[in-house]
Amino acid sequence: GTKTEIKNMNSFRSVQRAIDSEIERQTRCIEKGEKIVQETRLWDEGSQSTHPMRSKEEAHDYRYFPEPDLVPLAIERSWVDSIAAGLPELPAARRERYQKEHGLKPEDAALIVESRDLSDFFDRSLLKNAQAVAAANLLINVGIKYLKDNKLEISQTSLTPENLVNLVQAVETGKLSSTNAKVLLPVLMESGGSVTDLVEERGLAQVSDEGALKETIEKVLQRSPEQLADFRSGKKPKLRQYFFGEVMKDTRGKANPQIINRLLDELL
Repeated sequence: GTKTEIKNMNSFRSVQRAIDSEIERQTRCIEKGEKIVQETRLWDEGSQSTHPMRSKEEAHDYRYFPEPDLVPLAIERSWVDSIAAGLPELPAARRERYQKEHGLKPEDAALIVESRDLSDFFDRSLLKNAQAVAAANLLINVGIKYLKDNKLEISQTSLTPENLVNLVQAVETGKLSSTNAKVLLPVLMESGGSVTDLVEERGLAQVSDEGALKETIEKVLQRSPEQLADFRSGKKPKLRQYFFGEVMKDTRGKANPQIINRLLDELL
């Protein structure tokens, strides 16, 4: 392939992002049938992209010269293979595995892999049969913020892979809403404990009683006559989300969202 040189990177993360950006740029060029130019490019941290600095047409423009005191070095393939076999899984391989085997989005896989500690924790959760996408969403949307705010690695918290799995399962089985799962995750990271006990102690169990939820929805509709009229007239179809939010507010986020949506369809 054609060589490009990239300058102005001040961290290993910048090096990785610059390489990723250059791969994307060259891929776009090739797909458009454009020629890759041998040049030096500048990494721009702000735009997360590279820009041309100067072109170099031939190898001599780089001021290359041979080292006369170095003898030819023959490396056996078996030696290279043995070293490769002993290497740990590299970040790029992890990102690919998370996407192909566990269905994570590329950007989510990248966020998990940014921290070796977090990635190792995620892998231990997968070994406990965690639902990968749901576990990743909790870690990304809540866990990473907690870690940054407290300047911690996840191994320095009280969260265990088992608790993350239990939290995800509580949502999947309808025992806990996804909203309250996000409330509990920082608690588990701070002081640990049992997911089941915390749900019970804090009164966070998800409400799936259709009779009780129907009664709550009817109360919301009764106190919102203007909004109900606007919605039913077709003027403001987005008010449906307002009613949903009011029900969640009245139930302190404990109502089962699937049941709410179905009942709203019936009552609206």
